[in-house]
Amino acid sequence: MTYHNLKRWRKGGYKEWFCELERRERARVKEQFALDILREKDASKLHEAFLQLAASELCQFLADFNCSALREKIQADPRNFIRLLNVLPKLSESGLKCEIHRAEVAKRLQKLQRKKEGAKPGGLSPENLKEIEEALNLL
Repeated sequence: MTYHNLKRWRKGGYKEWFCELERRERARVKEQFALDILREKDASKLHEAFLQLAASELCQFLADFNCSALREKIQADPRNFIRLLNVLPKLSESGLKCEIHRAEVAKRLQKLQRKKEGAKPGGLSPENLKEIEEALNLL
C-alpha cells in the first residue's frame, strides 16, 4: 500500500468500515436478545421484545440522525415531523398494554395455583368407598 492509499483509508474508508462493523454488532446483539426472549417460551414477553427492539431502533435512528438533515426534511414536508411524533405515543401505549397483559396473566396463574392448592386429592376417600360398598351390598 502506498502512503496515499493509507491516508485515504484513514480519512474515509476506515470510518465507513468501522460504522459498518458497529452496525453489524448492534444487529447481532438485537438478534440475540430476540432469540433469548423466544427461548423463554413466554408469549407475553415476545410482544415486549418486539416493542423494545422497535424503541431501540427509533432511539438509534434519532441518535444517528443529522439535525440539519432532519430540519431540511421537516421544512420540505412538515408531516414528517408529525409522523415521527406519532410513533412515540404508540410505542408507549403498546408498552402499557404489555404490562396490563402481563399482570392479567400473573393473576390467572395465581388463581390457578390457589385452586390447585385447595383441590382435594384425586381418587376415592375411605368414607366414599365405604358408602359405595354399602350401596352395592344392598342390591
